[in-house]
Amino acid sequence: MSRKLQGMLAVVTLLLLLHHPIVLALGSSFTETLKPPLLDSPVFSLATVSPDGTLSTASPSTTNMNILTYATPVSMSPDRLWVIGLYKGTVTYDNFVASRRGTLQLLRPEHATLIPVLGGKSGRDTDKYNACKSLGFSWVASEMQSANNEEPWRLPSCSCYLQLECVELCEAGSHDVAICKVVGMQTDNSSNDDEDSGTRGTHLGTQALRSMGIITEQGRVAEQ
Repeated sequence: MSRKLQGMLAVVTLLLLLHHPIVLALGSSFTETLKPPLLDSPVFSLATVSPDGTLSTASPSTTNMNILTYATPVSMSPDRLWVIGLYKGTVTYDNFVASRRGTLQLLRPEHATLIPVLGGKSGRDTDKYNACKSLGFSWVASEMQSANNEEPWRLPSCSCYLQLECVELCEAGSHDVAICKVVGMQTDNSSNDDEDSGTRGTHLGTQALRSMGIITEQGRVAEQ
């Protein structure tokens, strides 16, 4: 075979290879970005109790609630474990670190109006109980409360309530990561769940909050 023909075959072979799907995939360009992916994460509220007060069934004044989206199950046995991210310098952080307990409440779509109050305000200078009450969500006492087992008050009609006990707290920059054992799980029987219609377990997600303009792409509460 002449050198000229060999050269032509080499060029054709190269062109065929360049158009092969695998080569095209390998040759595709990637753009560096500083923007994380926009996930549709479940929206929770973590209810905690102040270590400085005594919880009373007559007053929820020692309970604080926030908005939390850094939460996920990580193990099923021998204990059911979840991890949550706690933003430092907050009332929730201080309460949880001191008591090592809290109730993780999985919110439903109707709780969306509470996000600016629970997620955009601090419990240090905001009466979150009365703010939620004015929006139609009066906190309710937990049935698990007793003299020796103080539990925070709760929001009504949440999809699920997980009672957490901290097993280990890990430093993670702006947040601490708490590895927690689930010591109790409840649902609110007064919520309008309908198994036949497929609404049972419906929960609020961050994508819905972004669509409603309640939070920004960065996950912060939008200015009202």
